Amino acid sequence: MASKPMVPALTPQKLRNRVAMNVRRLREERPITQSELAWHADLCTRHLQKIEEAECNVTLRTLVALGNALDVDPAVLVSEPPPKKS
Repeated sequence: MASKPMVPALTPQKLRNRVAMNVRRLREERPITQSELAWHADLCTRHLQKIEEAECNVTLRTLVALGNALDVDPAVLVSEPPPKKS
Protein backbone atom coordinates (compact mmCIF):
# COMPACT_ATOMS: atom_id res chain seq x y z
CA MET A 1 0.00 0.00 0.00
CA ALA A 2 1.41 3.40 -0.98
CA SER A 3 1.79 5.92 1.80
CA LYS A 4 0.10 9.28 1.62
CA PRO A 5 2.30 12.35 1.24
CA MET A 6 2.88 14.25 4.46
CA VAL A 7 0.63 17.30 4.80
CA PRO A 8 1.93 20.00 7.11
CA ALA A 9 -0.13 20.22 10.27
CA LEU A 10 -2.48 23.17 10.43
CA THR A 11 -2.06 24.88 13.79
CA PRO A 12 -4.39 27.50 15.25
CA GLN A 13 -1.77 30.20 14.59
CA LYS A 14 -1.40 29.14 10.95
CA LEU A 15 -5.18 29.31 10.54
CA ARG A 16 -5.28 32.77 12.17
CA ASN A 17 -2.53 33.85 9.75
CA ARG A 18 -4.55 32.57 6.78
CA VAL A 19 -7.64 34.44 7.88
CA ALA A 20 -5.58 37.59 8.50
CA MET A 21 -3.94 37.50 5.07
CA ASN A 22 -7.19 36.74 3.25
CA VAL A 23 -9.24 39.41 5.00
CA ARG A 24 -6.59 42.07 4.42
CA ARG A 25 -6.06 41.06 0.77
CA LEU A 26 -9.78 41.02 -0.02
CA ARG A 27 -10.37 44.31 1.80
CA GLU A 28 -7.54 46.02 -0.06
CA GLU A 29 -8.76 44.64 -3.41
CA ARG A 30 -12.17 46.29 -2.88
CA PRO A 31 -10.61 48.93 -1.81
CA ILE A 32 -12.27 49.74 1.51
CA THR A 33 -10.91 50.86 4.86
CA GLN A 34 -10.86 48.77 8.00
CA SER A 35 -13.55 51.03 9.45
CA GLU A 36 -15.81 50.48 6.44
CA LEU A 37 -15.37 46.71 6.52
CA ALA A 38 -15.91 46.63 10.28
CA TRP A 39 -19.15 48.60 9.85
CA HIS A 40 -20.43 46.27 7.09
CA ALA A 41 -19.55 43.19 9.18
CA ASP A 42 -20.99 44.72 12.39
CA LEU A 43 -17.61 44.52 14.15
CA CYS A 44 -15.58 47.00 16.15
CA THR A 45 -12.73 48.43 14.10
CA ARG A 46 -10.23 47.35 16.76
CA HIS A 47 -11.49 43.75 16.55
CA LEU A 48 -11.01 43.79 12.77
CA GLN A 49 -7.49 45.18 13.27
CA LYS A 50 -6.72 42.28 15.62
CA ILE A 51 -8.09 39.82 13.04
CA GLU A 52 -5.89 41.31 10.31
CA GLU A 53 -2.90 41.09 12.66
CA ALA A 54 -3.70 37.43 13.51
CA GLU A 55 -3.93 38.37 17.18
CA CYS A 56 -7.28 36.78 18.00
CA ASN A 57 -9.40 33.74 17.31
CA VAL A 58 -12.31 34.28 14.96
CA THR A 59 -15.75 32.83 15.64
CA LEU A 60 -17.89 31.23 12.94
CA ARG A 61 -20.28 34.17 13.28
CA THR A 62 -17.44 36.58 12.53
CA LEU A 63 -16.23 34.50 9.56
CA VAL A 64 -19.75 34.56 8.12
CA ALA A 65 -20.12 38.30 8.75
CA LEU A 66 -16.76 39.04 7.09
CA GLY A 67 -17.55 36.75 4.18
CA ASN A 68 -20.88 38.51 3.64
CA ALA A 69 -19.30 41.95 3.94
CA LEU A 70 -16.58 41.02 1.45
CA ASP A 71 -19.05 39.17 -0.81
CA VAL A 72 -17.16 35.86 -0.63
CA ASP A 73 -17.89 32.41 0.77
CA PRO A 74 -16.50 32.26 4.33
CA ALA A 75 -14.48 29.20 3.26
CA VAL A 76 -12.34 31.57 1.17
CA LEU A 77 -11.21 33.26 4.37
CA VAL A 78 -9.71 30.06 5.80
CA SER A 79 -8.26 28.73 2.54
CA GLU A 80 -4.61 28.93 1.55
CA PRO A 81 -4.01 32.47 0.27
CA PRO A 82 -2.84 32.84 -3.34
CA PRO A 83 0.89 33.45 -3.79
CA LYS A 84 1.93 37.08 -3.47
CA LYS A 85 2.52 38.91 -6.73
CA SER A 86 6.09 40.04 -7.31
